[in-house]
Amino acid sequence: MLDFKFSKSDIHSEANEFQMRFYLYLAGQIFSPLLGAELFYLKDGVTRVVRLEERETEKFEQDLMMRIEMYQRKMIATSDKGDIPA
Repeated sequence: MLDFKFSKSDIHSEANEFQMRFYLYLAGQIFSPLLGAELFYLKDGVTRVVRLEERETEKFEQDLMMRIEMYQRKMIATSDKGDIPA
């Protein structure tokens, strides 16, 4: 799996890695074995390999659930104030 980023690699973020691990997690439910993924930064040609090993799946699922719960709490707090979420 390859994801092109229209940026330089020095702006590489944990969010980009999480995004690729999420893709790997979903694809792993369909395709097996899944070898991995790479982020390709178009502005400097640097690539970063991202993997989600089978032994890491449970930890990733916990991280995913935490992020979903945080998002839901933010949405509830925002709707309680009458604000429109960003």
